[in-house]
Amino acid sequence: MDELFTRYMYYERAKQGNKSSTTEALRKFYEKDDYAILKNIQTLDNLSALADFWNDISNQDEERFSKKILRKLFILNYAPNGMWNYFVSVYFMQNKNANNQLDEEKFYNFLDTMIPFIWAYVIYNPGVNALRTLLKITDI
Repeated sequence: MDELFTRYMYYERAKQGNKSSTTEALRKFYEKDDYAILKNIQTLDNLSALADFWNDISNQDEERFSKKILRKLFILNYAPNGMWNYFVSVYFMQNKNANNQLDEEKFYNFLDTMIPFIWAYVIYNPGVNALRTLLKITDI
């Protein structure tokens, strides 16, 4: 559950224009303005859609994702940290349609662009938190 709320937090932070590389604690983030984000009726639908999205990725659901998309996601699983999950979560939340689906070609192109960028950046800046600085310079 923590990971789901963390992935959703990155989406909310992106909507707010927050580019800080410092990530605040989950509880502190969600309790702002008397839990305003959690009181929003759309938040539950968004969390459910995000959970289903990641569940389908985890289960390698070929009805939802083509083999070429699943291959790209497989490559990302070997990245030295999980920051890519947050980028993909923000992409999904921003670009999903009314049926919580992504345009396959656009998603493929996003993954195809992101993979070499992440791997090159990690090689150039080794370290577990190296990708965090991308949040400052990248507007997803």
